[in-house]
Amino acid sequence: MGPEGLEKPANPDTPEKRSRRRGAELDPFMRTRLCVLRTTAKWTYKQIQNEYPHIPLSTIKSTILRESNRVNNHSQARSGRPSKLKEEDKARIREAFHANPGIAYDDLLAVVDYKVGKDSLRRFLNSDGLRKAQSPRSSAGKGNVKQIEGTQSAQSFETPPAGWEGDVGSDMAPSGSEPTSATVSRTASD
Repeated sequence: MGPEGLEKPANPDTPEKRSRRRGAELDPFMRTRLCVLRTTAKWTYKQIQNEYPHIPLSTIKSTILRESNRVNNHSQARSGRPSKLKEEDKARIREAFHANPGIAYDDLLAVVDYKVGKDSLRRFLNSDGLRKAQSPRSSAGKGNVKQIEGTQSAQSFETPPAGWEGDVGSDMAPSGSEPTSATVSRTASD
């Protein structure tokens, strides 16, 4: 019989169902249960392991020994790779972004001397709540045609350009009175 609130389930024949992957960290509640059994109830590590057979003995020992290092039952921060962007760099990015919200990624990268890649910069902007507006993409295929310099853009696929007269294909069909070469030269000169 364990301490108050830590009794075994009502039906002792059914084992507790645990889905814990190998190497996974114990949740704070389970860590607290283990430490209470050790400190308050004065159970041995082996007795605790008999109570919770799904937890390895080494995990129980290390959890209880590391309890004094935890603050408010939170795990210690893991060491990781330090950020390439220092606080000054982040401040310069924010300043440039607020000055011009439509600034290109390449210009922002130049602000921080290309210390990070475009994906890292985008992640920083998103985590900081600064979202770049998506630039409008080419709308080709929706009836609009991009105008090339010196040419007239097509308004739609169904209507002919302004000033055009005649039936469809009447300019292209050779007439019986003109030779074929004259039709080709007239079409090329248009």
